[in-house]
Parts: sequence; structure tokens; C-alpha cells
Amino acid sequence: YRRYKIRGVKGINDYAMICEAVRRMIVGAQEGRDSALPDLMVIDGGRGHLNTVCRLLQAGGCREVAVISIAKRFEFVYTPKLKDPIVFPPDSSALRLLQKIRDEAHRFAITYHRSLKEKELSRSVLDSIPGIGEKRKRLLLASFESLEELAHTPPDILGRMEGMNQVIADRVLQFLSRTKST
Repeated sequence: YRRYKIRGVKGINDYAMICEAVRRMIVGAQEGRDSALPDLMVIDGGRGHLNTVCRLLQAGGCREVAVISIAKRFEFVYTPKLKDPIVFPPDSSALRLLQKIRDEAHRFAITYHRSLKEKELSRSVLDSIPGIGEKRKRLLLASFESLEELAHTPPDILGRMEGMNQVIADRVLQFLSRTKST
């Protein structure tokens, strides 16, 4: 299992995302940071996705990597060696294996994507304040309806809250007043 956090693509662009992931995989293997390249790459997509990956592999000098793609709509399997897709019977064990591989890759990618989104949603401006860790952040977010309400809390009241002290309370309020004015 390998995860690539897509950095250089904005929005949804399958081809660009595949390019970035495969390019990073090739570079990582060539520089010795990652394990060797796979013997077989199974791409989720059709002929266009397959051709994109084949071009990248050739450009990266990785001609020995076999590549196939499986298109979801009709479950066609494409290979660069054949012009027409391979059409397996619906009850084929080979097709079921490829479908399970694809579905597991989707599950793995979706789980990773969700964890990134969750992390992003749990971020707060409070994370930027020295002395505010996860415990204090949760305390403050649970105690105040908004950062605006927190910013207008008198320093002595904030400093007396459980889990807080006057130095941290002053730091929080100073930080919030600076970010509000910028």
C-alpha cells in the first residue's frame, strides 16, 4: 500500500493526479527512497488512463513495468499490447480478482482522503498559538460559541478557566486581536 498526497493538482483531474502519483513513484524508486517499481500496475480507468501511465513509464525509463487498466462502466481490461480491450465473462475469476483489487484500492484511497479532510476540519486558528495544545484547543472550542466570543472574554476570566493560566490567556487574546486586525 502506498499513499500519495496530491499536491500539484487543483480540483478533480484524474489524468493529472495519476501523472503526479506515478511520477513521484518513479522518482522515489530511482532515488532509492521507495522500494523497487512494481511488476504490474493496475490502473483504474480506460484506454486514456492507460496511455498516460505508459507514456510516463517510458519517459522515466521504466519499460519493464507491465500495465493494465480496468474501466468501471463495462469492466473492460486494457493493455498496451492489444488494440481492443479484453472482455472477460461476468463470472470470470480473473475479472473478479481485478475488480477486488480496484475496489480495495478505492477503499484505501477514500479512507486516506477522509482522514485528510478530517484533519483539515479539526484545524483551528488556535493551533498557531504557542502553548495551546490539543487539550486546551478542545477546551476553548467547547467553552465558546465562536472565536469572536473568545476574543471578547476578559483576560482574568479566561485565565481562571480550568486548564488555563493567565500567561496563556493573555497570549490567546493578544493573538486573536492581532489576527482580527490583519
